[in-house]
Amino acid sequence: MAKDENKQELKEVKKSRAKKLTLSQMQKEADKVRGVKKVKLDIGGHDYFYDIDTNPTTSRKADFIQNVKAIVAYTATEPQLEYLRDSDTEAFVSAMVLAELLNVFSSLEVGDTIEEKVSFIATASDLNILGLLTESIPETLTVVLHEANEAVNQIVEDMNEQAKEIQNKIIDLEQAKIEKTETEGE
Repeated sequence: MAKDENKQELKEVKKSRAKKLTLSQMQKEADKVRGVKKVKLDIGGHDYFYDIDTNPTTSRKADFIQNVKAIVAYTATEPQLEYLRDSDTEAFVSAMVLAELLNVFSSLEVGDTIEEKVSFIATASDLNILGLLTESIPETLTVVLHEANEAVNQIVEDMNEQAKEIQNKIIDLEQAKIEKTETEGE
């Protein structure tokens, strides 16, 4: 009986002129879902273009938010960045978030490492296209930026809470040490 059902399903598939699903076809369909649009840039009198998503998919949004969390964690723990003032740190993180947004949601070859992102931002700035890249970000992606910002705020809150707990434990240890010293001296 199952054989007859399989034959019937096969006949229906052939009648509907369905195509065999391939990775290439899946990627084309994904481009449609993502609402990919072309953005044109003039650099030195030459026209260039790149693709950017207008509709963030769940998987790309999750990748972006996870990567932004990693950038914030890196910034908070990297000894080389300790000397930066808060405003400099904020500018650095903003540039890295922009680079990551373009890395995940566009066809630009930004790179995955912090060094590659810094190089990308520096090159775009040197070419005077950083503002154009920023302006070309579709408004629909600002929702993703907002979600990433909320995730980062949660991380910062958690880190501040952990820092308070550690500070309280240090104070408790110091107090216990003082009390021990006082009792030993009696």
